[in-house]
Amino acid sequence: MNLSDIQEIHDAGLISEEQRRNIIDHFHLEHPRNRFLSILVTLGGVLVLVGVILVISANWNSIPGAAKIASGALLMCAAHFMGWKLRGAGETPSKLSEVFHFIGAGLFLANIALVGQVYHLSARTPNVFLLWLAGIVPLVWILRSVSIHILSLCGLMIWIGTEINAHDGWFYSPSHVGQFAVYASVGLLLYGCGLFLKRTSYAALAESTERAGVVFMHLGLWPLVVVGSQAESMTTLIVMLIPAVAGLALVASETRRLHELTPQWRATWLAVLAGWLILAALSFSFDTAPYHFYFAGNMGPLQALAAILIVAGCFVQMRVAEELRAPWMVNLAIVTTAFCFLATFGLLIGSMMNTGLVFLVGGAGILALGFWLEKKRRAVIQRINA
Repeated sequence: MNLSDIQEIHDAGLISEEQRRNIIDHFHLEHPRNRFLSILVTLGGVLVLVGVILVISANWNSIPGAAKIASGALLMCAAHFMGWKLRGAGETPSKLSEVFHFIGAGLFLANIALVGQVYHLSARTPNVFLLWLAGIVPLVWILRSVSIHILSLCGLMIWIGTEINAHDGWFYSPSHVGQFAVYASVGLLLYGCGLFLKRTSYAALAESTERAGVVFMHLGLWPLVVVGSQAESMTTLIVMLIPAVAGLALVASETRRLHELTPQWRATWLAVLAGWLILAALSFSFDTAPYHFYFAGNMGPLQALAAILIVAGCFVQMRVAEELRAPWMVNLAIVTTAFCFLATFGLLIGSMMNTGLVFLVGGAGILALGFWLEKKRRAVIQRINA
């Protein structure tokens, strides 16, 4: 549906002028020339920015430190000023406004690094990202900017990654599986927050939060299949369980408001989420294999159990997505299912590939799996769109 379609419906007398305007505002439909202009302005802005960076880098050593910091701050303020000027009349900022605010949020991180470089400040890397988050998160709620919100979610995961890998970090974890289990638990919390935001005045931020949460949760489960684990301290387990329990409680509370889901499927979906988190907690509570090598050796019992439970949960997710009419959940479940099958093949068969016959059989099996998963995905998507 585009602007010309709405205009044809209006010309046919099926909707009034007020309804036409409301539809255009609600779906953020723009004239093609405006889109083309936005692309040109964005491309031109990127070229100008790259040109400025190249000129500055060529003369970097001869520029005084105060001038560097002042220029960085001025560029950041100018980007946000342009975003404010191009915001438009509605509560939701225009696409062009989003671009400038996004650039301004990125320049804030660059300015933090610039101050540290000019004055030779040494600080923990996680503190840099935490300061950056403290600066851009308020913009999300003030500007209701989806792009900055997505940037802040990525920044949150980067901060967690640097904090969990720093030896003096607040929740340092040497285990790869333990680290990804924390990402999965934070992802579940974000998923619950996304469901909660749907019934608030910040509903525009709900979809991106919900999708990011489920994606982070799935990515946090992937290492459970391909890598062994190492017993962790109780501190790491607590760090993982706090957002996990909070997220599960929030999801349980919010799914009660999803009338598209029957009580049976609601309970099943919650059971899957809880089972995945329990699996993540168990996986780094026991020593099973060399944890620092991916695809190391044969698949252990815990890895096999993880593959089975994750795939089973993905099938439940596809059924829930069909009820909620969420194709993105179907696609994500298909990707994770394919990953589990491929990882299992690599671990169980890949280490014993001594003849070409194994390659032929394995390759044929993978091709058949790919066709089956794509057929299943299309069938579910068709039922969603029906």
